[in-house]
Amino acid sequence: MPETSAEPPKTSIKETLTSITIALIVALVFRGFVVEGFQIPTGSMGPTLLGAHVRVRSDISGYEWPLEPWHITRNRTPLPLQQGLTPTDPMTAIQLPARDYRTLAGDRVFVLKYLEPLHGPQRWDVTVFKVPTGSQENYIKRMIGLPGEQVALVDGDVFTHPLQADPVGWDADGWNIQRKPRRVQESVWQPVFDSTYTPKDSATFRSPFRGSTPGWSGLNSDTTYRFDGTGPTRLDWLNTTFRLDDYLSFNEMPAGGQMWDREDSRSYPVSDVAVAFGFEPVSDPSSLAVHLTARGYEFRGMLVRDGGSVTAMVQMRPASDGQGTWSTLAQSRAPSSTLAAGRITNVAFWHVDQALWLFVDDKLICGGPEDGAYDWSIAQRLTNATGQDVLSKIASDPRFPLNNVMLYREPSLSIDFAGSPFALHRVRIWRDLFYRPENFGRTAWPGDPITSSGKPGLATHPDAPMLLHADEFFLCGDNSARSLDGRLWGSPHPLVAAKVGTGPGKVHRSLLIGRAFYVYLPSPQRRFGLPILDFGRMRWIW
Repeated sequence: MPETSAEPPKTSIKETLTSITIALIVALVFRGFVVEGFQIPTGSMGPTLLGAHVRVRSDISGYEWPLEPWHITRNRTPLPLQQGLTPTDPMTAIQLPARDYRTLAGDRVFVLKYLEPLHGPQRWDVTVFKVPTGSQENYIKRMIGLPGEQVALVDGDVFTHPLQADPVGWDADGWNIQRKPRRVQESVWQPVFDSTYTPKDSATFRSPFRGSTPGWSGLNSDTTYRFDGTGPTRLDWLNTTFRLDDYLSFNEMPAGGQMWDREDSRSYPVSDVAVAFGFEPVSDPSSLAVHLTARGYEFRGMLVRDGGSVTAMVQMRPASDGQGTWSTLAQSRAPSSTLAAGRITNVAFWHVDQALWLFVDDKLICGGPEDGAYDWSIAQRLTNATGQDVLSKIASDPRFPLNNVMLYREPSLSIDFAGSPFALHRVRIWRDLFYRPENFGRTAWPGDPITSSGKPGLATHPDAPMLLHADEFFLCGDNSARSLDGRLWGSPHPLVAAKVGTGPGKVHRSLLIGRAFYVYLPSPQRRFGLPILDFGRMRWIW
């Protein structure tokens, strides 16, 4: 048989163009109906998602955090080089020396398009949508209200009521708090303090913790706290320099706006907090309790070792006299290795969305959004948060200001210990998102005919109800102090109103684009004139 050679088939220009055209069509269809990329322009979702910002690293503590640009042009575009910034280290409260920083671009995110009925909007989605006020811009916020609901933002949390023909008062039955799933909650905790960043040799740093008895060491100078005394002791949180409030280091500005000095009374007390630490006792047995006093009540998560068993409990009681009977919300057995001598047990206690959570070694062992929940009505929540019958005051004075930060009680925090000497590692405090009861500004937002500075933001006051009818949604930014969102939008653009009939503060289903689910290009930096991709901050979005 004679040898033959197979020649590769020739591809015509027509076939090549056909293949390219098909690929482009597939890409456009995929982009238009499945996944599309967007860039975050502003800091309204910071620090969950970042718009233009600078990244600061403290030489004092080693802590690194994002900061909104201080210097902008007349059209509110950040200058490429931020000169002479003197930010304050959030972990030490020490102001850093003046330094120049380069402005970084915003995160780039993938957005999964809403394809109903396969994939529709859900509460807590980070959602991209067309702003209804008519600028044709794409906004990104978190979805907190769904069709068929009346929404109220009370003391920083989200309450909903089934929609009625007329607005329902905040004193009505049927209001329910909306609790965040664990994964969402973990993604939105805002750091307040972390002992990991305690400076070794600082003459000015003072820890926010104080021991109640002699025997404590390392509080002002070490990342690990030690107690070598005898008998019960307590570690008290000093709510002074490091306050449990809605201050956000991302928002620090050189003058005006949010200042580091909390004495300007701009920050709201936040009682939804989390505490975590590694506990290493010298010998058995030992016990501990994280204790939070907030909104007129005492809350605690306890671990008590008795011989070879450890009992976990989450409890609450009124704080009027400190002598009342504890009400146990949940109780369970912890693993036998919990609080064992010579071993570090990682403990975390959450008080958030009217529920208590207790974790051991990152596993929920007691409480949670069901077993550890307590249900207060809006009236109870406001009364407990302020110590006043607020709804009665509003009934007699409809302009009663819920945006007065001095109205709300400050929380207090401590950790109680009993047993042998011990060491505490990685002591960390976080606070939850806090949706502020802001008022409309003196200048109306675009499209809003109302110019009164006393008009409360939508859903933040009984006289400013947020009613969501069919296909209407309510969205707010995680950075509530610096977010122009559904609370403060004016009337929709006339064309939007004529087409879908949506009222102020609402987003119609037809304006929703999809859920942001992944940061694929986080804030590229330039080194030696070349872009350096920050792959370490690629992350899922919750």
